[in-house]
Amino acid sequence: MQECNHQWFNAQLYDEQKTLDPLKANVQYLFLPQDSSHLYCMQAYRQGVNLSELPENNIDSWLDPKSPYFKPEVAGAVFYYKAWHNKSE
Repeated sequence: MQECNHQWFNAQLYDEQKTLDPLKANVQYLFLPQDSSHLYCMQAYRQGVNLSELPENNIDSWLDPKSPYFKPEVAGAVFYYKAWHNKSE
């Protein structure tokens, strides 16, 4: 469905799309209740947050220089961090 929408939009197949002025358009967006959680997941993914992991695992991977998910900008903002030595900590 979404792929079809992208194709139609890119090909300007929607009614009056070719003559639409986005600065003057009177457009209404309807968000369904499930849309907010989907948008939240999309935004988290774009920022590198893995929602299937526990928060502490995300933080540990962002601050570990050996991790492929290391984020130097986050590591530079942290004053003190001590990595786990084992899972019980």
